Amino acid sequence: MSPAVPAFTPVGDQSAALTRAVIRHVMKTEHEWMKQGDPHSPTLPWMPFQPADFLAIMFDAVAEVTGRKFLDVGCGPGTKMMLASHFYGMRADGIEIDAPMADAAARYGPVMNMSALDVPKGYYSEFDVIWLYRPFRDPALEAALEERILAEMKPGSVLAGGAWETDMPGSGLVTVVDDWEVRRGAWMKRG
Repeated sequence: MSPAVPAFTPVGDQSAALTRAVIRHVMKTEHEWMKQGDPHSPTLPWMPFQPADFLAIMFDAVAEVTGRKFLDVGCGPGTKMMLASHFYGMRADGIEIDAPMADAAARYGPVMNMSALDVPKGYYSEFDVIWLYRPFRDPALEAALEERILAEMKPGSVLAGGAWETDMPGSGLVTVVDDWEVRRGAWMKRG
């Protein structure tokens, strides 16, 4: 396993070099994990999300919240946890059903090794930004997870990610980032 990346503290020209190093680390880690996954599992195999797209969505999402707690639902090896911590100074948590991936992600913060539907009631209310990028293969399970997260989110928190089953524009959330043509973005729960 590679070591955790230190907190992001840009200083002059070091900023670009450090950013490149972090992105390379993320891409290398993602490629190591891409081939894993059971095709018969109710959960999807871990799917990478382009770091640049993640950072762009998070830039706007983080600007909207006052708290600093980030959750990646279906975190895989923890690359988004690392990026949220490294670039945005957030405390990053994860949920991951696959034990080896959960162990890898634990380098970047606390990880619950279980199904995202089995976490304790009210768990999703603890976070300021919740990243969700379709952990379930079954559309009904995915919709149930989205509905649960939407119900438990605290006012002022942001749900970000994509490939939704739920109609986010019609859900009563406030749009923060709208890239609905590709079904991804970020939405804030009204107070």
